[in-house]
Amino acid sequence: MTLQGHYDSMHQVRCITERHEPRPGGELVATIRPCIFKTLQVSHNGGATWSTASANVRFLFCDVYIATTGSDVAGFGTPDRPYATLQRGIEAALGKPRAYHTYAPKDFTSKEVRGSSMFKQARFGVARPRIQNKGFGYYINRDRLIVEMGTFAGNGNHALHPLGKMLEITAKVRGTVVLDCGNSGMGSTIPTGDRHATEDVTNTGSISFFGVQETNCNQQTYFPRPSGY
Repeated sequence: MTLQGHYDSMHQVRCITERHEPRPGGELVATIRPCIFKTLQVSHNGGATWSTASANVRFLFCDVYIATTGSDVAGFGTPDRPYATLQRGIEAALGKPRAYHTYAPKDFTSKEVRGSSMFKQARFGVARPRIQNKGFGYYINRDRLIVEMGTFAGNGNHALHPLGKMLEITAKVRGTVVLDCGNSGMGSTIPTGDRHATEDVTNTGSISFFGVQETNCNQQTYFPRPSGY
């Protein structure tokens, strides 16, 4: 598969692959199925010569897998070697989500459009097209965590930091995953606890839960009383 790359900056290259369907047959014990590994080769002269493919430079087309039986040290986040905590899965997920609109109007085919704020309906009295915010599905570098059945509690499983990423955390089987905050006074996530990404709408990141139950997540804020009161 040959794809055209785009230089977003002197230090950042964007290359959007075609959709990769999971391997047929579903999961297979002790393998990474339905995930797929791809190596990478680069050409700067129109395909006349190519860099050498290396096993150390490859892409894993796969959701990030989490299980109570997994390991944050020896795991890879694959079906056969999942991570143990949600936060470790978040750390391994794709970063730097960008809302470039890849289907810009013909008038702006040479421009990168970053969401609905780049073009307004009018500018200097001249009508302009308005790019609508297409939502989560139009972000590149978004990712998904697949969580196996079980109860996830303790450090790394509540007060989750999105780290500036656009993420979905989905139960593999709906209703079989419980996130237990342990009455710690902290919620399941801390969406405003840090700012990592570079885009204005995603600099605090986003975590969406699907099929995951929360318990004992009574988020509270403690303000110490000043001395003398």
